[in-house]
Amino acid sequence: MDIGFDLLPVGVSELSNIRGIGLFPNPATDGRFNISLDAKQAIKEIAVTVTDITGREVLSRQYANPGSSFFEEINLSGAARGMYFVRIVADGEVISRRVSIQ
Repeated sequence: MDIGFDLLPVGVSELSNIRGIGLFPNPATDGRFNISLDAKQAIKEIAVTVTDITGREVLSRQYANPGSSFFEEINLSGAARGMYFVRIVADGEVISRRVSIQ
C-alpha cells in the first residue's frame, strides 16, 4: 500500500540531511497535490520542478530558507491527465518522485 510517504533507509543515506518526504494525494484527482519534507538541519534552498512524460517542464519554483520542515501545495489543475515527474533539490540533495494526475 502506497500512502505517499517514503522513509529513507539507514546506512549510506545516513549522511543525508533529508529525513522523510511525502507527495500526496497520489493519484491527484484535481491536479492538486502536496509536497512535504523534513530535514535534520535547516535547509537554505529548495527547488521543485515538475515535468510531463515527454520531459517538458510544467512547473518550476524555488523557495529560500524553508527551515527544517517544508510543506507546499502544487496546483496543476490545468494540466492534462497523466504521469508527471517531481524533482526536488534541497541544498544539493536530489529527490525524484512520480505523481499521477487523474
